Amino acid sequence: MNPWHLFTVMTPPDTHERQSLKPEDPLAECDSGQELRSERFGDIYASTLDPIGESEHVFLNGNQLQQRWREAPERAGHFYIGELGFGTGLNFLLTWKLWTETEDKNPGWRGLHYAGFEAFPLSAGLVEATHKNWLRQTGPDFEALQPYAKRLLNQWRCLLIGVHRLIHDKSVILDLHVDDANLALRQRAKHSPPMNAWFLDGFSPRRNPELWQPELFSLLAEHSTPATTVATYTSAGHVRRNLSEAGLPVEKARGWGQKRHMLVSKKRADIQSSPQLPLKDPGERRKALVMGAGLAGCTVAHALAGRGWQVTIIDPAAGFGAGGSGIPQLALRLRLFNTASAAAQIYLQAYLFTHRWLIRLASEGKIDWHGTQIRQSPTAMNKRKPLNAERLKQVYGTALFQAAKDGTLRFPMGGWVDPVELCQALCSDPDISIRFNTAEPTFKAEQRGWRVQTDKERPSELADALIIASPQALDKLSILNAAKLEFTTGISTAVSSSNETDKHRHIVTGSRSLFPVRENTQLISATYQRCRAAASDTRAANQENLTAIAEMLQLSSIPPLRVLSHYQRERANTSDRMPLIGRHPEPAPESASNHPIFISTAHGSTGLATCPFAAELIAAEICGETLPLTEEQRLLLDPNRFERRVQKKARAHPSENRKS
Repeated sequence: MNPWHLFTVMTPPDTHERQSLKPEDPLAECDSGQELRSERFGDIYASTLDPIGESEHVFLNGNQLQQRWREAPERAGHFYIGELGFGTGLNFLLTWKLWTETEDKNPGWRGLHYAGFEAFPLSAGLVEATHKNWLRQTGPDFEALQPYAKRLLNQWRCLLIGVHRLIHDKSVILDLHVDDANLALRQRAKHSPPMNAWFLDGFSPRRNPELWQPELFSLLAEHSTPATTVATYTSAGHVRRNLSEAGLPVEKARGWGQKRHMLVSKKRADIQSSPQLPLKDPGERRKALVMGAGLAGCTVAHALAGRGWQVTIIDPAAGFGAGGSGIPQLALRLRLFNTASAAAQIYLQAYLFTHRWLIRLASEGKIDWHGTQIRQSPTAMNKRKPLNAERLKQVYGTALFQAAKDGTLRFPMGGWVDPVELCQALCSDPDISIRFNTAEPTFKAEQRGWRVQTDKERPSELADALIIASPQALDKLSILNAAKLEFTTGISTAVSSSNETDKHRHIVTGSRSLFPVRENTQLISATYQRCRAAASDTRAANQENLTAIAEMLQLSSIPPLRVLSHYQRERANTSDRMPLIGRHPEPAPESASNHPIFISTAHGSTGLATCPFAAELIAAEICGETLPLTEEQRLLLDPNRFERRVQKKARAHPSENRKS
């Protein structure tokens, strides 16, 4: 097996068409003895005697985790663990606790990245009930896991098919892949680092043979290196043979409790004795420069600073949010689709990720999150591609929103933030510096990074990474024309509240959005004018907003709403209405090939949902981490997708290309 082949060649993503993003019911329930049992597979989820002891013996000790964390890695980075059969999350909780308590880890291990694969996710209620039962059974053993279990349960909601980054603290990341393991592994994002260890914890081979097939083991091997270890509770002969034939040799070891044997990776002398490469000085700080002090730029800066980077944000404006982020209230909304497509998954995963992210920031006292819910009327639906209520229910189920008979949708997780206050909070990190009024910065690729000149009176600086998070800053790149960016102007109107509008305690969306009262003012958002800001008519736009909201809410004309102020902001959209997120290989000297440009822009009207998610994707890619999305999803966001489509069309029609 070539240990590094997955860095260049990945299995093509599966392109089968889904009909729904709802995972199948796990058909699980607690039996009379309070043990969690799967009716689907006729098996229990964990040992009835000592689930914690078994998990520690089989998976943590079987993969020699603590010993390996104390040794220097061949290259600095995260320690990656993949688990087939996430179930109740017990193995993850124990691994998380062990990682936290192992104080003498080698500094080359920057963090723990845990990927759980689960086709039939349990409800939060069942997971909580099982944890409570273990607490009664084991007492102090599970009590020590309670802080970790509580954090996991707080994130355990709306687990539809896709990749969900549930836990992300200073050094631990949990990605839960809700899907069939075969599909999820085939769709793993390109260039994802290989796993250091595998936990094979599906139901028994006799009860759930699909999770123990040679084809699946071959996929595990694709995402492994010769140093990757495997551990599982079963000692079945065909499992041992299939793993070994796939390139993951295992042998029998002492089992737990009454089980005589289990399977663990063979001790390999060639791996144990291989010389370790010198590590980069962990104290050496990496620097990034972000162009744009709106929501896209500030979220990227925050994500990188959280990974130990020093970040400088530059913006030609005098303050935060001069672009689309500069209105006083911004809603967290979910873009819906009639089909269970990869695009639908992207917006779903972004929405859920950002909701968890905002809740965490609010719990830390950094921002005010107003979880007022959103009521979306049928007039808010896309006129070109109208949404169908029955299709939405089939695609998403009923956990994310509830539909009324008149077609109105209620989003319990919806709400709003002040985007400027959010940007200020994100940039309060001491590793982030901001420079406003930088009108015409220049940047040039060099061997060691990007040479950036922000001010003629200031010396140029060198940055390891350059991120463009403003559509106006793209004019220096060829991508501007390829993506066919369309600039529109939106005007939001602040009005004095009235008895008729004040009664709405949640966000009401239709042809316009009406936000709840804030300091005796309500915001109506927004017009959609296909022109640049300089060409828009603000007075007419304010009147349009007043007329639209009066019709939408059936308001009386007396007394009329009084305009207090307005906010004029440009917004950019691509021709395919998907944002630009990721690496852009702008032509540069050969020596600068390791320093690409990264882009986060064109987020449209759902920027509050997509910007934090985009920031996580970009920061993860810059740091060489696994991305929380599939390869198909990555390609839909890739800034180079338009050029790739042109090239594909040219190859398909060479005669037309010659004529042109």
